[in-house]
Amino acid sequence: MAQRLSPAAEPKQFIRPPALRFTITPPPVGFVGRQAELADLLAHFDRGVLITSAAGDLGEGATALARRLAAELAKDFPDGCLEIDLRGGMPDIVTSLDPGQVQRRLLRPFYPDALLPDEPGELERLYRDTFSDLKVLLLLDNAASSTQLRHLLPRQPSAVIVTARSEFPVSAKLYSLSLHKLRTEDARALLLQVAPECARMPQRFLNKILQYFGSSPLALRFVGALLRDLDARTPRALLARYTAIKKRLTALRTFDANLAVTIALELVYEAMPAEQRPYFEALAVFPAPFSRLAAMVVWGIDMETADALLVAFVRSNLVMYTPETELYALHDMASFYAQELMLGQPERTRLVMARYAHYVLAEAARAGDLYNARGPYREEGIWRFSAIWPHLWAAWLRMSGADSSWPHPGNVDRWLCDVVLRVFPMLSRVLPMTEQMVILERVLESAQRLDRQAEATTLYFMGQIYTAQEEHAQALRCYQQYLKIVYELHDRRAEAEALMRIGDTCGALGNAKRAQESWRHALALFRMIGDPRAAQLRVWLEALERKLTR
Repeated sequence: MAQRLSPAAEPKQFIRPPALRFTITPPPVGFVGRQAELADLLAHFDRGVLITSAAGDLGEGATALARRLAAELAKDFPDGCLEIDLRGGMPDIVTSLDPGQVQRRLLRPFYPDALLPDEPGELERLYRDTFSDLKVLLLLDNAASSTQLRHLLPRQPSAVIVTARSEFPVSAKLYSLSLHKLRTEDARALLLQVAPECARMPQRFLNKILQYFGSSPLALRFVGALLRDLDARTPRALLARYTAIKKRLTALRTFDANLAVTIALELVYEAMPAEQRPYFEALAVFPAPFSRLAAMVVWGIDMETADALLVAFVRSNLVMYTPETELYALHDMASFYAQELMLGQPERTRLVMARYAHYVLAEAARAGDLYNARGPYREEGIWRFSAIWPHLWAAWLRMSGADSSWPHPGNVDRWLCDVVLRVFPMLSRVLPMTEQMVILERVLESAQRLDRQAEATTLYFMGQIYTAQEEHAQALRCYQQYLKIVYELHDRRAEAEALMRIGDTCGALGNAKRAQESWRHALALFRMIGDPRAAQLRVWLEALERKLTR
């Protein structure tokens, strides 16, 4: 296995692929309002800021304001501007990211070709040192708690913009701003920006819409999209439906999300053509921005039809499109709404999940092939794997059963085996060894039922990890089982590799005679198949035999 990077291992030599270091999403097109808040944040920006919602709701515009602030500050941070969703604020729906996961993803752009430290303390030191050596702006969206955030705040000259659903104490000197509902004039300007036709609406209807939805920029964007095609009946019918939906929602449950946004989503969904609804619901499978190709595959349709659907969803403001990256994304509230609808249809969810899982595995494998091709393709492989990683991790959690909220599609064992056979070397570059071992142990269960080659490969990788952890007795057991399987499969090259590894491990355990015996068998096989490793192994064997004859 490659040597892992330590904080002292030349941290100044950064590889700088620009696409990896500048990932903050631009603010929404036609960003309106919050000018006083933006000026306040700019005036007090030093080490960073914390933006929260006074009402504790999603959909208040904290992320949009954070991205607008980042756009103003970007020129002052030449080494990078990175955004990551910490997945906090909705504990009943999603699990927030562990600080170690976040540190790895934020460090990866600066060490794209290195293995990051496994030990949490070393990883955190590298994180601190890196961002004190560079000038990087971090946007940490949807922070869960001060405990999560404590391990993620960078040292100067880097700085941070944090958003959170509710305010919590932060040890660092971050300027805190609590967002209140939009001012009436800002809400009106946003509605008219989304739907200029509303200027022709009777004033009493306009006032009611602003009263019901004006507290949330997201709700106004949804409702504004409905009002673009304005006729005499639309405002009256919309307000009547608002009253009915609010009555039903408040009777059904204690409401924890933004009520105005949820009612707006209900209105958009009701107005959506029935044939489009299943496609909107299926987008809940994506936990991160996705491409038009990904949507096409998950939907199981042709590209022309997929493009037409994406245009319709962007027009309704359910889906956001970023031209700079050519990626689409749902706002968290729209995603949660779609997920609730989707998971109520288990058979259809299994079909969508199967398409999604196979797509992300194929994309990850393609990234690995590019990385292994080296030369000019290596950086492209790194970039592609970074883009697909949030999807691959989500697919792994769902397919392995770690995320039980998603029903398993058929043939899960085959998919899990393919993770090891097709992408594990890339996974080993982004995960600590403890998490790699969790994956391998789960795959081993499936491989023992289904695929002897996958079982052998899994045991080989387990042996490598145990060796790196200096658990040589465990490594020896894995390599011995690996040898047994590849012998049965008549794979002479793998058999020689297994014997060489057994010899290495026996040497580490102090059994030089056993090491000598294994290396001799390995050397004979390497010579038989013409493997160039025979020359190096012969040198090692001769050195060992000289030592034994002394």
